[in-house]
Amino acid sequence: MYIKSLYIEAFAGMKDREFSFSRSLNIIEGANESGKSTLCMFIKFMFYGLSGRTSDGEMSERQKYVPWDTGKAAGTLTVVTAKGEFRITRALTVFDDAKPAERLEVIDLYSGERVFKGKVPGECILGVDEQMFVNTVFVRQMGSVSIDGDGMAGAIENILLSGDESVSIKRAVDRLEKTRKALMPKKGSGGKIQLLMQEKARLASKLEEAKEGNAALIAYENEAAKLSDLIEKRTREKNKYDGLCRAYKKVEAGRRLAKARELEARIADIEGELSALEKYGNIPEKTGKINALSAKLSGIENRLRGLRRSLGDEPDVFDRMSDEEILSAETDIAQANKSKKSVGVFAVLFAVMLTLSAALVAGAFFLREAAGQAVFFALLGTGAFLFVAAVAFLICMTVNAVKLNRVLKEWGVRNTDGLEKEAERRFDRAEAYNRAYDEHSKRCHEISTCEKERDSVIALLRQCLSDFVPEDIPDTDTMTAEALAVAAELSKRKEELGASLAMARGELRGYSDVLSFDGGAAVAEAYREFMETEAGRISAAFTTKDAAMAISKKNFAESALPGLIAQKGEVDSNLARVKATTGDTAVLSAQLDNCMRELDRMQKSLAGIEAATSALLSAGESMRQSLMPRVIEEANVLMGGFTEGKYTTLTSDRDLSLEFIQDDRRRDISYLSAGTADAAYISFRCALATVLFASDTPPLVYDESFARIDESRLSGILSMLAGSKTQSLVFTCRTLEGRLADRLETAEITVL
Repeated sequence: MYIKSLYIEAFAGMKDREFSFSRSLNIIEGANESGKSTLCMFIKFMFYGLSGRTSDGEMSERQKYVPWDTGKAAGTLTVVTAKGEFRITRALTVFDDAKPAERLEVIDLYSGERVFKGKVPGECILGVDEQMFVNTVFVRQMGSVSIDGDGMAGAIENILLSGDESVSIKRAVDRLEKTRKALMPKKGSGGKIQLLMQEKARLASKLEEAKEGNAALIAYENEAAKLSDLIEKRTREKNKYDGLCRAYKKVEAGRRLAKARELEARIADIEGELSALEKYGNIPEKTGKINALSAKLSGIENRLRGLRRSLGDEPDVFDRMSDEEILSAETDIAQANKSKKSVGVFAVLFAVMLTLSAALVAGAFFLREAAGQAVFFALLGTGAFLFVAAVAFLICMTVNAVKLNRVLKEWGVRNTDGLEKEAERRFDRAEAYNRAYDEHSKRCHEISTCEKERDSVIALLRQCLSDFVPEDIPDTDTMTAEALAVAAELSKRKEELGASLAMARGELRGYSDVLSFDGGAAVAEAYREFMETEAGRISAAFTTKDAAMAISKKNFAESALPGLIAQKGEVDSNLARVKATTGDTAVLSAQLDNCMRELDRMQKSLAGIEAATSALLSAGESMRQSLMPRVIEEANVLMGGFTEGKYTTLTSDRDLSLEFIQDDRRRDISYLSAGTADAAYISFRCALATVLFASDTPPLVYDESFARIDESRLSGILSMLAGSKTQSLVFTCRTLEGRLADRLETAEITVL
């Protein structure tokens, strides 16, 4: 048997979702709140519906899984069994004030006919009731894997004896027990036999009383009259004090309403004062801003004082050199160097030309006689030319010397070396002036910037301070101190008002019973009405002690009346009985004889019923003991596979609580680790499913059942489930199960 597919139209938070499953292992993986438990519960819903019962203050299944926006849970599920393939369609609609409406239809897909009309699909298709399903194949989150021993043991017993879990031996025993209880319950009163015995005693007593006569009639009549008078008196007292108590409650409610009105007025006053303070805005925030701006202003002024101290005097203007002056000085130096070089060159050329000219003229006169006139004039002309050149060079040298002397004179130095040193000195002074001037300008700029920033901060500060003090206070420090003092006082007052408002509102909540939905109008009207009554006027003068006394007297009258009435009834009954005993003794004797014969017959029937019940219970216990070894054997095989052979000796008590054997001693399963204990319970439930449903095992559903089992054992468990012929649906919030199952050929993984 396996679930082929399902479609969720609407269920809890899931809508319009369709799922298909393989016949073997299915891993349904999803994060928390993704709908795993919802899908798990949908399967149970399709087979067995949703319960409307609540327990321990928790929501019922209907409240939890029927969508609140539509009020309708619906869907379909297709399951394949040895009996055929069936499609279950179920829709549950829950109305606010009306009885829930449910539409259920099961179709045999082979024949197309509707089947199992008016029956529970899970009981007809799976062959088990809801409790059996939950205890075997529907394994919920860990902590819910334990087994209902009584219900499960009874179901196992029924299957063994009749082949059908629904044919219950327990019900047969219950019917016998019901018949036995009708004859003679084990505890308490009632039962036909006991009633007959009482009737027998009554008839015997009546017969005896009839013989004794009417001596007790007068005494009972007198006692009945006294009790009637006392009952009437207690009734009057009860009505009187009950009226006073009710009136006192209304009067007290009126007084409480007056106090509530006072509190409401007080709250209105506080809220008005708080509203007036709202114009100041967030006072702590503004106070913090004022402190921050004051600190910032103080820092700016300190920095400004430091800048002014470090400003110093403006540099000497005589040390300044303009760019034109620097260029002129550089030109003079270049010209002086050029002139000095030219003077040297022209001096050398002058000396050379003059020397050559003198030599040629002297040679001309020396060779005049020997060389002739032509040579003489040639040498003399050349000498003259060279002399002219020497004169020209002398002139050039003189001109350059004049230029050099003019530059040297302008600079006040003797030579070009002095000129360069003087220029270098002047350039250094100019550079020092420029540095000093730049530094002075920088300081001035910083001071100007700082002053602007100070003015801006002062403007912001005065803007904040103006919320608390007048703006016409000239001194910022004084204005700040006064504003902070005012802000502190306002903040303190606001806190005091907030605390008073919270306290008043807390007190007012204590009067919610008199204010209710109509603001106390009904209480005020009831107060006025009762104050016009006598009971109201009396109760208005009550002290607390008087009210307690009235309540005590009312309670006394109320508590005394049932006893008096019961006592009166008993007296009346005895009176009637005494009157009845004066009847015919022959008739009473015949009635007593018939009662004794009927009593004898019923006692014989009771003995037969007890014998039949004992036989049925004995047979059931015997068959139960024959099944448990098979379940334990199968569970041990599974447990050995799950734990790699470490634990193979599980056992179980009659109530199906698990134990394991270690060192020849039986130990409770709680001695094992949480993961191993989970594996043991899962093994036992799988074994129960395998043994009980050997012909067609229902799908096994595991909702977060392996969360505490380690990876190694989990791998073995998933391998065994994948190799089983039974369909397994494993719901998990981890990726571990999917990763391990991905290695298995027959496993299918669905991610929500």
